[in-house]
Amino acid sequence: MKVYILPTLAVLAILVIAPIGVLVYGSFYSAAPGDLGYYTLDNYQEMLAPKTFAFFSNSVLFGLGTAALAVSGGAFLAFVTERTTAPLRKFIYVFVIAIFLSPPYAYAIAWMFLLGPHIGLINQALEMLSLPTTSIHNMVG
Repeated sequence: MKVYILPTLAVLAILVIAPIGVLVYGSFYSAAPGDLGYYTLDNYQEMLAPKTFAFFSNSVLFGLGTAALAVSGGAFLAFVTERTTAPLRKFIYVFVIAIFLSPPYAYAIAWMFLLGPHIGLINQALEMLSLPTTSIHNMVG
């Protein structure tokens, strides 16, 4: 089987390198692509503002927390299914595959219906019991 390097590099240049080049060029320009503007470093000055660092730190914290939960949960499920004789091993196999086959948007809607501040079933139950509620729209949620 022959490997066609030149066509592969051409497709790579068109689909990856060209958009990155336009992105870098646009980062030094004051207007949207195609509009009149001037070259500036204002975009980088805004990127280095303290407000942006707060957004960045929240994103990193959220990403690290999500990764830690996903890796620990996946390692536990892998251990249970491969190294033990648990009675529900086949169910865990199907459950893990079903997670990959279902769309993430459906999960987001489901969590909104459960923990939304106004319509969440869990929050409504907590309110009826006079317990503190939670919001899904923050770092804890």
